[in-house]
Amino acid sequence: MNQKLISAALGAIFLALSMSAEAQPTRKVFRIGFLDGSTASGMAGVLDAFRQELNRLGWTEGKNITIDARFGEQKK
Repeated sequence: MNQKLISAALGAIFLALSMSAEAQPTRKVFRIGFLDGSTASGMAGVLDAFRQELNRLGWTEGKNITIDARFGEQKK
C-alpha cells in the first residue's frame, strides 16, 4: 500500500514538473526617439501636443508605444 502511494505521489510530481507554464506572448511596443538641442522645458508643449495626437490616433504611451525624449540643454 505504501509503495503504491509513493509511486502515485512521485508520478504526480514528475507530471507536474514536466508541464511547463507558458506566458502569453507580449505585444510589440514601438519606440519613438526624440532628440533636440534645446531644453526640456522649452519643448514640453510640443511633446505634449505630439502625445495627445498619438493618443487620438489610437496609440497609448506605455501600452503600445514608448517615447524617449533627450535634450541637449543648449550645450555646444
